[in-house]
This record gives sequence, structure tokens and C-alpha cells, in this order.
Amino acid sequence: MKKYFQGKLENINSSLTARLKKTEKGIEVEFVDKGISKTPRWELAGYKVYFAKLKPEAKMALDKTAINYVKVLRGGLISPERSVLSPELKRSLVVKEDYIQVGKQGATVAIFTNRGEPPLRVDKLSDASLNGLKSMQLEWKHISEMIPNNPEFADKDMYYSRPQILVDGYRLNLWYAGPNVHCGIHNHAEEPIPFKEIHVNLIGTKGGMVNYSGQTKDTETGRLILIPGEEHAAFWETKEGKPVYGYHAWEAGEDGNVWAVFEDTRI
Repeated sequence: MKKYFQGKLENINSSLTARLKKTEKGIEVEFVDKGISKTPRWELAGYKVYFAKLKPEAKMALDKTAINYVKVLRGGLISPERSVLSPELKRSLVVKEDYIQVGKQGATVAIFTNRGEPPLRVDKLSDASLNGLKSMQLEWKHISEMIPNNPEFADKDMYYSRPQILVDGYRLNLWYAGPNVHCGIHNHAEEPIPFKEIHVNLIGTKGGMVNYSGQTKDTETGRLILIPGEEHAAFWETKEGKPVYGYHAWEAGEDGNVWAVFEDTRI
């Protein structure tokens, strides 16, 4: 039987000590040097989203009245046992206990919590409301602002959040796509800053990642459906110290999708 450190269980409403700083790059999270440092919460379609940094062997309470998804960004957990990347093709991020505990490395985590049943579909953007601190508010931007002058994206029911949240070397982007929206085939070959990318599905049960051998839909080689609370494993190869991707896309199912994308720039 594993022996866990029997430390003090930190109250869920304490340790809201992380500082948020708005810059040209996004909202930067600055954790303070203590046992547990947490950010305030953003709200997304019924979810509350926040980040926490736990020092080695710390133990932090979760909202016992809610469903909690915990994504490890740095370090790892010993209860439940969880590392940064999934060892399987996909895994659930649900934590059934009312706390998490880290090992000797400590950990940085992202937490999505929902006190009701997670919504199973999203039909329009107004179903995916974004709220937060007045000075650190997020908003939806249409995909045509990211990819202008491209007829493929001009009228797509597809939006991304801005500003990005920058935490411990990661960039967090939230995405919405209406029912049956294909989000575009790409391979990140021209990214100015390389990153390792992980998607976490939050709403919708029939969408997910699709792989291709080329740049057209008829070259599909496989797809991975993610239900709410699931993330996928690494789908890149590392060459000369940098991640290299094949062609891929997110495709929403008939019930639409809201998902989070974590871009790890600490290569």
C-alpha cells in the first residue's frame, strides 16, 4: 500500500494568492512562493476554471459538491496518480476524491469544476458564456480574426478566447465550434514558437481529434473522440529537440464542442 504524506488539507477557498498581470502577450499568472498558490476563477459555460501551484507533498482540497477535472501541467500527483502526459491514447481527468496530493516534485495544475452535470451539447456561441475578473475578462473572437482573408473560415461557427492565459510556460486557449464544424487541417509547421499541444474536451460527446496523411479531408487516417473531461496523449514526434506534427484537425460532432488547448512552450 502506498504511504501518502499526511499534510494539512488546504481549504478550497484559501491560498488565492497568485497574481494576474495583463500584458501584450496575454494574462500572465505569477504564483507566490508558499505551500499552495491559486488563481481566481474564470467561468465558462457552467465551469469554473482556475490554476494552482503546489509545493512538494502539498495536499489541496477540491470542491466536494462538484465534478472536478484536474489537468497536470508540471510535476505530478500521487493522489490520484497522474503525470503530465497520458500513457494511454486518451484518459479521463476526473478526480473522484475531494482533494489532490502531489509528490516530491510539486505540481502545477489546471482545474475545471462544475457543480451541475457537465453540459453535453452546445448549439450556439451564447451557450458558451465567458466571465471573469473585470480587469482580466476573456472574450470570444471569430476565427476569421486569426485567419483573415480565407474563405474557408469567413463564415464558420468557430471562436477562440483572448487574451491567452499564460501559466508556467503554457498558453491556454479556449475554443468553441458549433455542430458539425470542421476546424481546419494544419500541422503547426510555421509556428514562430514551437509547442507541445494537448486538447481537453469540456462540452460535446461526439467531437475530437482527426489525423490526416495530407491536407485534404479525403486523406483521413484516424479519429479520436473525446467526451467531456478527457484529454489525449502526445500526438507529436520529437526531432532535433522540437515537436513535429502530422496533419490534424479538431472536428466538432453533431452536438458541438467547447474545449481547452494547452500549448507547452517550454521545449
